[in-house]
Amino acid sequence: MQRLSLISVSLALAISTSALPGKKHVHKLAVANTAASTPTSAQTTPYAGPTPAAVYQSGSTGFVADVLTQHNDARARYGASPLTWSAALYPDIQAYANKCVFQHSGGDYSENLYVGGPRSVESYPIMDAVNMWMGEAYNNPQFTEDNGHFINIVYKSETQVACAVGVCAAGTIYPDVESQNVVCRYTGDNGNGLGCDATIAPSRKETLQHSGLVL
Repeated sequence: MQRLSLISVSLALAISTSALPGKKHVHKLAVANTAASTPTSAQTTPYAGPTPAAVYQSGSTGFVADVLTQHNDARARYGASPLTWSAALYPDIQAYANKCVFQHSGGDYSENLYVGGPRSVESYPIMDAVNMWMGEAYNNPQFTEDNGHFINIVYKSETQVACAVGVCAAGTIYPDVESQNVVCRYTGDNGNGLGCDATIAPSRKETLQHSGLVL
């Protein structure tokens, strides 16, 4: 995972929201440095997804393939079926990412946000975003509001995903440097399974079995 060496922009930012049936949206902010996905104990190595083959543009064929590869590789570790790309969701997501505002859109879907560094130092923002989000599994092996990004990715009832990256000028999100604004939305059963059983989201037992986590 690449990070900026400048102290003023060395933090990657992430927010998740999950649409729970019958409840208000849950918003959770996570701020992490390069050790974001490092385990707090000697449980296992941090999640590290596949490496993209080439630099790509948001919305391109290579970009779509990488979004699916990163998410489905992560889901497979927890026994969740693969997601497919939502062409219907993508245009609105790209338009929202281009606004360069680091806050949730407020729609009726699960949504993960991430802000990375400029393109000159961070070539694969989707890979970095998914790695950061999946890092929550190791710090919070039980399902809580502290791992909303992780749950949005591995939630079993989700069926589709679409992501976009907006390139944001200095002074929009980061004060002094360009940034990349990643927005991913997930659709399926309209929620993330917080507090639900294994028929909706992976149970603690499944989590341990599929990820190699130990008690």
